[in-house]
Amino acid sequence: MTNKQRSLLLLVCEMLALALVFVFIMTCGSSAYVKELFDKIEYPRDYVEYVRKYSYKYGVDENMIFAIIKAESGFDKDAESRVGAIGLMQIMPSTYEGDLKGALGFDNDDKDIYKDTFTALKDPQTNIICGTYYFSHWHKYFEDNVSALAAYNAGPGTVERWLSDKSLINAEGKLDPEKIPYKETKKYVRRVLSYYEHYKAIYGDNKADAEGSISRAEALEYAKKYGAKFKVDYNFIMAVIETESSFRYAVVSSSGAIGLMQMKSSTYFVDVAANLNLPQGADELFEPEFNVMCGAYYLHWLDYRVDGINTIAAAYHGGIGTVRGWLADESISPGGVLNPEKIPDAATKRYVEKIRGFYEKSVELDGPDETYRFSF
Repeated sequence: MTNKQRSLLLLVCEMLALALVFVFIMTCGSSAYVKELFDKIEYPRDYVEYVRKYSYKYGVDENMIFAIIKAESGFDKDAESRVGAIGLMQIMPSTYEGDLKGALGFDNDDKDIYKDTFTALKDPQTNIICGTYYFSHWHKYFEDNVSALAAYNAGPGTVERWLSDKSLINAEGKLDPEKIPYKETKKYVRRVLSYYEHYKAIYGDNKADAEGSISRAEALEYAKKYGAKFKVDYNFIMAVIETESSFRYAVVSSSGAIGLMQMKSSTYFVDVAANLNLPQGADELFEPEFNVMCGAYYLHWLDYRVDGINTIAAAYHGGIGTVRGWLADESISPGGVLNPEKIPDAATKRYVEKIRGFYEKSVELDGPDETYRFSF
């Protein structure tokens, strides 16, 4: 191949690459969308169900926890440092054994995962519990991000010494990040704070208020909007919201169900996102309106398969397969109609009772849905 031919081939390849970029941008809609897409790839929110749950529990900004994980391990749950720190938030075994295991009650827990330090710290949920609790402890103690991050990296005793040195303190009486004596800790604090600002810019400020909840009026607005869209009784939607979360949108159950209407990731992807062609990840279920939209659609999906509030509520809680088995049992469902008093599973029975009570409450407080009112 001559130099002229090579140059021509290179030019053709460059033109094709530019054409592909142009098509990608046009397909996505705008360069702003592309930037947002790549920003979210660079600043991911893996394990959001754990980060949000425990940052909410321990009173710290979830964006900070994501920033720490990105800096510590790059979201590699199997990461091990040269000094022996383990997992997503790089917890030292000695810190786990001495400061965390007892404080978090793991030493009194019979679960096998807590019996071995290495196994515990390789578990994403356990590691995030430990790291979030540890950061939150020092954040409350030092009352600022810089000192808490420095303590996370270099140890609280070291930070105490620095704070006693007036030459290292800024005008606000806090540790000056630019005067941190340890080069590694200074770089670490800078890096985490930079990541923290990026996370806030991309995903917004931490949205949970003191209660992490929305008003009944806001929930009703979403219930009416998506009840009408999917032909579901909005009083029923309100009853599910109040039963599942008491209007708290930041909650995550022990089984991993998320948000106002407590939807599991598996249900979202298989029964909701696939049918509605939704591109969003499961972390969007923390957004109140999005969660109600998905929950309302799922009630609509169940309504096509079983009839009546009692049966739909039982399926929402216990699963459609389980409920179909009950419907086939004449002693539980005489004439094919589920008798709520005969529901075999105690938890599902209580759940249906709560739904009935909150449904009547919604009818009284919010007015009846005259268009799509469901029967029991």
